[in-house]
Amino acid sequence: MSRIEVPQLEPDEARARTRELAALLREALEAGMALGQLAGADTQQAVAETIAALEPGRRLLFGAFRGGELVGAAQLERAAAANGRHRAEVQRVVVRADAQRQGVGRELMRVVEAAAAAEEITLLWLTTHDRTPACAFYERLGYERLGVMPDYSRRPSGELWPGAFYYRLLREA
Repeated sequence: MSRIEVPQLEPDEARARTRELAALLREALEAGMALGQLAGADTQQAVAETIAALEPGRRLLFGAFRGGELVGAAQLERAAAANGRHRAEVQRVVVRADAQRQGVGRELMRVVEAAAAAEEITLLWLTTHDRTPACAFYERLGYERLGVMPDYSRRPSGELWPGAFYYRLLREA
């Protein structure tokens, strides 16, 4: 098995990989992961919007590569409020189905957390659909479950679904 590499994707690199990122999003939607989208979404347009929102120190995109092939991605968005610059939301974490359970997600999250810590972010938080394998994944990584909000977001099918909220302190503030 090839080594997993997880670089931050700058806008130009992300644009060059739009098709790969869109395919990753499409697969996730078909598997029932929303990643902010609904079924039938124009995944290339969604990726273009993500790339347009990338901003150093504010919103970052990471790609997980194995053997030069994109097998996962995640985003990190720092809070905009002046009193919340110590926190960031981990967003749209996805690993291609044929790369799951091979350490890709764990390495992706390790790099996201290291990048956050380098930016002096001490609190990470995230949401995921409740009662999905993602909950157990985040809990294994040390994320603490805050609770569940009913009807928080829609699954790709359009069905309202509860959202599970998690956080992780990277170090004491």
